[in-house]
Amino acid sequence: IRFSSDYTWIFSFQTVPREYKFKIEGNSQKKEDIPDFLAATANLSVDILEIKTPYFDLFRKGKYRGNFVFSSEVQGLISQAQKYIYNLERNALREEPKITKKFQKETDFKGEHLYIRSPKAIVIVGKNPQGNLATEQLRDFEIFKRKYQDITTFLTYSDILARINRIINRQRKSIP
Repeated sequence: IRFSSDYTWIFSFQTVPREYKFKIEGNSQKKEDIPDFLAATANLSVDILEIKTPYFDLFRKGKYRGNFVFSSEVQGLISQAQKYIYNLERNALREEPKITKKFQKETDFKGEHLYIRSPKAIVIVGKNPQGNLATEQLRDFEIFKRKYQDITTFLTYSDILARINRIINRQRKSIP
């Protein structure tokens, strides 16, 4: 899926993904951070959209003390998104005008200003678990993804396809 403002209906929230790369400068750990996408919300705040392939495993093989644990790729993705949020907030005064100019230049955004106010991340990774342990893994996945306050939406590609199918089916029922 190529994410652009044409596909905001998939997410059913007010974030409008904008497709371009933006460097968050001033990170003390390295020279720059580049989130996959920045998004403008309906109230002109900036959020982050991080996307990995559907081929990443959500969980490690086996359990830890009877519990499923996110794979290192998913844990890394969460850490990456949290660092982007941290650096956006820390450098908000410097980054807001740059983000606003970039949106005005490269998108259909016509507003005067975008703001960095408690940004959130939207994360898309992997597919829903399959097989004998799928029910138990999905239960643990629901628990884990609700624990991250700064990640508003945690989706798998399976979730996106299910949303698309539900929306299409609803629309078909309403068409005579």
